Amino acid sequence: MGRDSEYTPEMGDRICELIATKGDDGKVRKLAVVAEELGISERSIYRWLARNEEFSQKYTRARETRADIMAEEIIEIADTVDDPHLGRLRMDARKWLAGKYNRGMYGDKVDSNITVTHEQKLAELE
Repeated sequence: MGRDSEYTPEMGDRICELIATKGDDGKVRKLAVVAEELGISERSIYRWLARNEEFSQKYTRARETRADIMAEEIIEIADTVDDPHLGRLRMDARKWLAGKYNRGMYGDKVDSNITVTHEQKLAELE
């Protein structure tokens, strides 16, 4: 477990860079792995996110970039995985996470428009 640390803009930039890129193993990094690589605690990162608006915005953009990486991985998995059940599981996990990391681009579209006819409105008023 890493140490508690004070935030610096350089550390924030490094965290975002690691979140938005693949590791040496070719996989996106979990926050726990990023914290471990940098020798800081996850708790410190979460504290910084809550207290520093600029860092929070950069981190959000880094996660959106991560969603783009996952979307590209979905295409690669679809084209290369031989086991359809394993492929679907891997693609579904990435689709779900991409939708959470970048709701605007990859999230479920919810239509909240409501149409009310004249007759319905009159019935409600009576």
